[in-house]
Amino acid sequence: MIKSLNANIVDKLRNSIAGPTFILFLTGLIFSFGYMFTQIMVVDSLQLLERGYMFAQGYLIPFGPKSTNTNLIYGPFISIYSGIFLKLFDSPYSLLGGICFFHVIGFWAITQTQYLKKNTLFYFTYLLLYWCSPWRANEVFIWNPSFLIPFASIYLYSIDLFLRNRRFYGTLLQGFIVILCSQTHNSFIFLGFLSLGLWYKKIIRPHWGGVFLCVLLSALFLLPTFVVLQMHPEILNLNRDRGVHLFGNLLKGGEALKGFTYWFRYSSLYFSSTLLKSDLPPSWPSQIWNVIKWVLAVSSTLIVAWLNFRFFIKKRIEHSILKTIALMALFSLMISSCISPVSFNYWHLYLAYPFTIIPVASEIALFSHQKKIVTGLFIYFILVVVLTVISSEEHKWDSNLEAPYQEKVTNRKNELIEKFKIMAIKFE
Repeated sequence: MIKSLNANIVDKLRNSIAGPTFILFLTGLIFSFGYMFTQIMVVDSLQLLERGYMFAQGYLIPFGPKSTNTNLIYGPFISIYSGIFLKLFDSPYSLLGGICFFHVIGFWAITQTQYLKKNTLFYFTYLLLYWCSPWRANEVFIWNPSFLIPFASIYLYSIDLFLRNRRFYGTLLQGFIVILCSQTHNSFIFLGFLSLGLWYKKIIRPHWGGVFLCVLLSALFLLPTFVVLQMHPEILNLNRDRGVHLFGNLLKGGEALKGFTYWFRYSSLYFSSTLLKSDLPPSWPSQIWNVIKWVLAVSSTLIVAWLNFRFFIKKRIEHSILKTIALMALFSLMISSCISPVSFNYWHLYLAYPFTIIPVASEIALFSHQKKIVTGLFIYFILVVVLTVISSEEHKWDSNLEAPYQEKVTNRKNELIEKFKIMAIKFE
């Protein structure tokens, strides 16, 4: 009888959250579609499109895009993932669809994370800030940082596996995510330090069989890279003497502090520079909009800092797991900020994004006016998406990626073969 009663309660809970969850999912997806079909071609987009196109033509490039002022990333993940979708349809919009699909996987992972669903008000506040924020919606974009938020979301789910005593699967999934992320962006070290912190706090306990499999997977993924490096060791010279060094930001001081500020910025209304810079024609409505967006950007960041202070200072039993995870993520962000050799741009710490929302959503869920706050955020997100889709720095309402893709990629097949001749492995 008790089991039957518990099953009924679980079924009612699932039914009560399924509808609103789907509405939020559909809304965030529409936001992403708006950004997808209005983006313009940038240099970073070409790095993915070139590698994907070469893969579709039978050439594997086991190196990712060049990182900011540093090096080529080792590993074939970006080439393979981009190439699969360009093989399906020879169009940049096919790759965009693949990136959007990866974001959907990230959303699904969040909805399967049980420790985020213990409080319904917190869960929906979290979903809104995570999925519908222009921070996330705008990252369905052709460049490698677009993979970081979904990676971090799946990592969050892997923690849930440990909490449910499914250590082998948790270890395997978490290790797999770190492996793929390391082949996507150098900020993967954030996840490494986070795993160490969670291990220290006994939130996760690795299964050594899972660790062994992850080591094998890592070696397997990097095998093509090692083969190319053995044949052409001169490639290593491309990754040297860049004039940057580990702990460069710590020595600069201000850059490390700048990285720390993104903990507050990602869950605020202080969106990326590419969204805040507007091409709206000068007029009194556009001037009013500029004042509103900047006032809300700055004030919301201060409010987020205050909410974080409340979250970490006050002792609440129901927040113990969330607080530990968020605190370890904050420490990981601070360590990563100090170690980084390059000055920060807004995308460098995207892996922290899902974790930064935890303190804010937790505190908003406790307010008596929670529903009004969430409704206000929802309306503001719609307004920002509509205006930035038609007027931001990297989006134009009449954009078409096909022409630049044909000009700079498909019509240059022989040039690309020559460009990547010492890096590529022909497999067809």
